[in-house]
Amino acid sequence: SPAFVHEFIVPCVALLCGNALFIVYAIRYNKEKGSIVISDQYIPGQNYKLFVKDTGLGIREEEIASIFNRFKKSLHAASEGYGLGLSIVKSIALFHGFEIILHSDLRIGTVFCISIPIEMVEK
Repeated sequence: SPAFVHEFIVPCVALLCGNALFIVYAIRYNKEKGSIVISDQYIPGQNYKLFVKDTGLGIREEEIASIFNRFKKSLHAASEGYGLGLSIVKSIALFHGFEIILHSDLRIGTVFCISIPIEMVEK
């Protein structure tokens, strides 16, 4: 039904696209012989969370606040792309009511988390 497509299928596709981009970045900016862990967390009564964690280069603390801005590129990516990927993912996530949480430590790695509201999970 159209309601099923709008309420379930479209957000799932958006979620997969966001995670795919986070995985691409985890591969691109990882260290040699680094690792990538994709995991999830479901605790009844709380938001459902998907995580992409890497042991890569990390993002400088001063860049984290603006990393989702259009045309903003980290120093690692100065010569790559247009700086639109994370901005597009964030816009799609917000449209569907998801939250993106980012934690990064320089030279240790980065964790991207997509948090899905409990209302969408426990329908």
